[in-house]
This record gives sequence, C-alpha cells and structure tokens, in this order.
Amino acid sequence: MFRKRLTMIGIIIFLSACQSSQQTTKNTELPVDPTPALETSAVNVEVPGPTSSPTPLSIATATFTIPVATSTATPQHTATPDSTSTFQPGKTIVVDHTSIELFDQIPDEYIKAASQIRLMVRGASVEDNIHLGLDCLWGNFPGRRPSRCFDTYDSKFDRSNWSFQFRSNPSWIDKVIDFVEQADLQIQDYDVFSFAFGYVDGQDGGTFPLISDTDNFQKYYINQVEKLEGAHPDKTFIMWTMSLARLGFQNTQNFNNMVRQYANENGKILLDIADIESHDPYGNQVANEQGYEIIYQGYTNEERSGHLNQAGQERMAKAVWVLMSRIAGWKQDSP
Repeated sequence: MFRKRLTMIGIIIFLSACQSSQQTTKNTELPVDPTPALETSAVNVEVPGPTSSPTPLSIATATFTIPVATSTATPQHTATPDSTSTFQPGKTIVVDHTSIELFDQIPDEYIKAASQIRLMVRGASVEDNIHLGLDCLWGNFPGRRPSRCFDTYDSKFDRSNWSFQFRSNPSWIDKVIDFVEQADLQIQDYDVFSFAFGYVDGQDGGTFPLISDTDNFQKYYINQVEKLEGAHPDKTFIMWTMSLARLGFQNTQNFNNMVRQYANENGKILLDIADIESHDPYGNQVANEQGYEIIYQGYTNEERSGHLNQAGQERMAKAVWVLMSRIAGWKQDSP
C-alpha cells in the first residue's frame, strides 16, 4: 500500500511539471505582426561646392537624411487631368520673362487642372528655392506663415502633386544620368518629368565646356533625354535653361542658347529660367560687360552667386504655374 502511494505521488508530480512547462512555453511565445514594418535606411546627401574655377561661386552646403524604402509605396496623389486637356507633343511651349504677367490671367479651371498633374523635378539649391516659393504661393502651412514668404498666396494654388526632389551637385553628366535613372524608376508615379542644371555647372575654366560644345551637347545630353522620351511616349518632359549667378559665363550663355534653339526647332517645352532671372520686373535685361546674361540683383541677396530671395522665388513660382497651366491645356499665348 505504501509503495502504491509513492507511485501515485510520483505520477502527480510528473503531470504537474509537464503542465507547468507547457504553460511557461505558451506565455513566452511572441505575437506575429501580419504586416511587417517598412524597413528604411538613412542616406546622407551632401551638396558640394565647385571643385575648381577661376572665379569660384558659393552654393548652399547641407546634409540631408533621406529615408530609403525597401519596397515601393503607392503615391498619395494619383489624380491626373483629362487627356483632352494635356500637352500634345510637337508644339513648342516657352515660358520666359514675358510669361510672368500671364499668371493673373490663368482661369481657375486650368489652375485646378494643373494642380492635378503629377510633376517630378530633380534639382538642387535653386530648385529648392522654387519649391519654397510654390509653398508660399499656396500658403498651406500648419502653423504661422513663415516670415521668409512673400505676401501673395491663395489656397487654390495647391502644388501637393508637384515633387521637387533634392539632388546633390555632382558633374553635369552625372546629373543627366541621375535624371534618366530616376525618371525610369518613378515613371508610373508622375505624368511630367524634368531636371535642371545649376549655375555652378556653367562656370568657365572647368570640365563644363564639354556640354557647351555642340557635339557633346547632343551626345551626352540631348541623346540621353530623347532616348528616355522615346521609351515613354505617354509622358511629358520639360527642358530648362541653366539658372544664373551674378557673374556671367560664356559656357552658361552657350548652353542656354543651344537649349533655346533645340526647344524651338523640335517642339519642346522650355522653362527659360535664365531669361526670367536676367530681366527685371519692368522687362529690362541685365548682363555683364561681356554681354552674358546674369541674374538681376533684385532676385538674389548674393553678390556673386544666384540663390533666389523672396522676389526671385515669387517670380519663379508664378512662372511654374503658367507653365503647368499651359501643359494642362490653357492656350493663352504670351503678349
């Protein structure tokens, strides 16, 4: 009898131990998240100044931390204008200093249509200035309106579908490569694509003369962009002249003249930022002693470079709205 009791006690102890072990295992299991978080990594993008130049210019230097997603996200804005009102290839559109006064004439329906177009622009510091000007014109700030903004604004100028993507300042060839690669990667996310060279690219005495030479202009710039356009005939592409500094350069002038000629001869869309920057609000052109275009002093607070101040940002923001309204189908011509 005593032996049987010991056996029963042993069985009870064994069963209790098993139950305790199972309970412990159950309590330490971690829940499984059915939708894992998007992994991101940080990329530091630096904006260098020019490496060599007989008359060096300054350019904003900053370090940006950009989250890089490991999967493709759906863009927040996907609205597109009616196909009957969008730009048709083969017709030249040029927005220059004479176009600024058209801003106040844009009908509301074309402002709305333009705001629905998904625009991608790859650029650096001057394009970031324009991005700020567009925000100021829109006036959509969560708190108090920043003091850096100009007085003009209206909520109808919703530019939330227009992405000005900050790009570093490598060589001009690398900027062409960057645009082609990024446009291909983001081709489904946008309707209109563009990029811009910066005023630092046009200095004399460096490697830039390659692009102001007719053959290399065609080979390394035009051919690459035309190949991209040919691969995506349902998309629209905008060309830019090169922005200006207070110092004028032959390379910059040569490049801008070639871009203007190419756009006019081939039915392209051109945002002539150089023409806009080199004319004061009364339409008078400013140039250096050699006759090269320079930015009007009233549009920048700098003595040698060409970053835009409030007046310059407002002027360029209005130019972009005229351009996008024309792309949306507004047929008003410059006077």
